[in-house]
Amino acid sequence: MKKILVVDDDLDLREILTETLKRKGYLVYSAENGIRALKILETETVDAILTDIHMPEMDGVEFLKVLHNRMSTIPVVLFMSESPNLSPEEAYDLGVFAILKKPYPQKLLFEVFSRIFMDAADMWKLRPPRYHDASQIELRLEGIEESISASLFNIGRGGAYIQSKTSFPKVESQVFFNIEFNLPKKITISGIGIVRWVRQESRPEMPSGFGIEFFFIDEPGRSQLTDILKNLHRQQFIPKV
Repeated sequence: MKKILVVDDDLDLREILTETLKRKGYLVYSAENGIRALKILETETVDAILTDIHMPEMDGVEFLKVLHNRMSTIPVVLFMSESPNLSPEEAYDLGVFAILKKPYPQKLLFEVFSRIFMDAADMWKLRPPRYHDASQIELRLEGIEESISASLFNIGRGGAYIQSKTSFPKVESQVFFNIEFNLPKKITISGIGIVRWVRQESRPEMPSGFGIEFFFIDEPGRSQLTDILKNLHRQQFIPKV
């Protein structure tokens, strides 16, 4: 039985989420803030965390940072609207698996947890609907390590950062991507993704670009990417650079 920790200072919502997830067959723990959640995690092992961002004592931002440093492999679903303290690119870089807004569609919540508990290789087999207005992204690079060092590209557990200076897709738009690496051997990662954030202006040590979440990847790139991620031991879901 999969275990989920729900962290939210709204008692009514916390109880609704707890009962809803229990009816889907999950074992659920709950906490009213990050401090209480960390206490629970001292004695209990969980498979995923659902947390709000605005909470007293220890808010979701501080909670995420502690999790990132101590338990970086636990998938986190974050309730977040506009936040001056945390941008989507920072959240995904801290390992957040998905960002939801309140009020949330219950069906979407269940879909998110269903994907969380799949192996990456199985998750990337599920082809989403094709949209006619999806952007095409073509990228040809020398090697993965070289591209990461040059901030041209970076890979996370669930998606990638791609540097761009002139052309930016829309946030939450679907894209078809084809990324080729020539070294040490030719690897092609092609499939369908969702744009999760866009940074149009360069910052010190952070060039402009965007982050995409992978939803479907063709073979043999899917198996090759799974092997690459095992060797890289990525903490970020989508890197911010």
